[in-house]
Amino acid sequence: MKLHQIAIAVAALAAGTASAATVTFTVSGATALNKSFEKTALDMCDTAQPSATYSTAGGAKPAVRYECIAKSGLGIAGLNTGDTLVINKEQGGSSQGVKPVNNSTAVTVATTADTGGGAGPCSASTTDPVVANRTHYTGCGFTTAIPTAGVSDVEPKLVSTAAADYSNLNNAGIVAQVFGMAVSDNVYRQLQAAQGLSDVNATTFDPANAPSLPASFVRGAFAGVANDWTAVDPNLLADSDRSGENHPDQPSWDDAGANSTAVKVCRRATGSGTLATFEATVMAKPCASSPAYGGATGLSVATGDDTTLNDTNKAFLGETDVYTVVEHGQQEGVDTCLTQAYYQGEMAIGIMGTERQSGDTGSKTVGSDDNDGVQDKWHYVKIGQVYPSVANFVAGDYDFYWAEASFNRRKTGYSTTDTNLMNYFLTRMGDPAAIVSIPLPGLAALTSNGYIFDYGVNPVSRAARSGNSCQMGVQTY
Repeated sequence: MKLHQIAIAVAALAAGTASAATVTFTVSGATALNKSFEKTALDMCDTAQPSATYSTAGGAKPAVRYECIAKSGLGIAGLNTGDTLVINKEQGGSSQGVKPVNNSTAVTVATTADTGGGAGPCSASTTDPVVANRTHYTGCGFTTAIPTAGVSDVEPKLVSTAAADYSNLNNAGIVAQVFGMAVSDNVYRQLQAAQGLSDVNATTFDPANAPSLPASFVRGAFAGVANDWTAVDPNLLADSDRSGENHPDQPSWDDAGANSTAVKVCRRATGSGTLATFEATVMAKPCASSPAYGGATGLSVATGDDTTLNDTNKAFLGETDVYTVVEHGQQEGVDTCLTQAYYQGEMAIGIMGTERQSGDTGSKTVGSDDNDGVQDKWHYVKIGQVYPSVANFVAGDYDFYWAEASFNRRKTGYSTTDTNLMNYFLTRMGDPAAIVSIPLPGLAALTSNGYIFDYGVNPVSRAARSGNSCQMGVQTY
């Protein structure tokens, strides 16, 4: 179906329903929850009717628009069966889920695919492999909109230095997020071999046989102290020449030959809640000393690493063959960085929320969600012999790195429908039943939202962060 045909079909469906209307909902902020946000949004759609997603062409803040006909049974007052539902997700970091919401400042959102004449601003389209009536458009244009609400990985004050930028907000814990350390597969396989694990082959990545890194190395790598993989094991070798193994969609990611065992760090940039909670917990830099809160930091930065190639572009990863720090504004960039490192023979480590799994495309394919699509070449590793899974987190075995995500809204100025939509997302994304049924990987419900910890039967966190006030999690059961 062509771009303008989708718009016509959606309009015709809306016109044929007496109560049909267009309801728009815009959310800005944390990208660590993008996959789960997307699944929640698309779960609201009538899959028997035409629907589409539109992803911007890229840049610092690529955004996605989900447009469909609302399905029956949602139970959201003000949104009726047959209404056209437009949900915008601006893909900034956690700071974008705070200040723009507080100050009613416009953020970047994706435009619809057709601006007239059938040409449209989008460069490509694909049909959803599961939902036949859903089309995904990439390389689309963008406009701006004031966000209805925002999401941050941590409480607002931890990613906004001025009280005036969060004082007009009400915020509530939405869900516990499990974060993990991922490494490029060339590192993963070598670590497996060095640690005597059984599934060192080209197809299997069983979490039970994932290699382990010591927490001290993780801290050292991100601080620039442990800048070579031989710090983990002196017998690790530089990756082989991968010039014959090229990414199918990214031919420029070609290994030129000479490689080294230098560490490549793929991380988020300042303003990210992922980075803020990493600093406060893993790097042991609480509010008083972390730069997210106005203090010093132990983190190595792109402009201070061992190469000058990325000094003017923090997100650039070349074949540097020396210790390199790559800083991205969104989680998708970290995902891409790890895969690009693999194809270039670089040996990388990165931070990501475990709602993102290797090979998971979501709905956005080549060039949109992340540039490697299903060709991910990274996997999560254990830390201190514990894998970063929700099951381990809920059991109380994994407390290395997690956050309590915050749902932020202005104190006044909403319609009843706005309020009901916000409450739906807040409740749905944090509901253990929804976490299992949609599914929403990498997440656990919060006892502070009224859910009962039942010793592992359901994904309900047994730990609390006391509002993320720069404290490690406290076991409550």
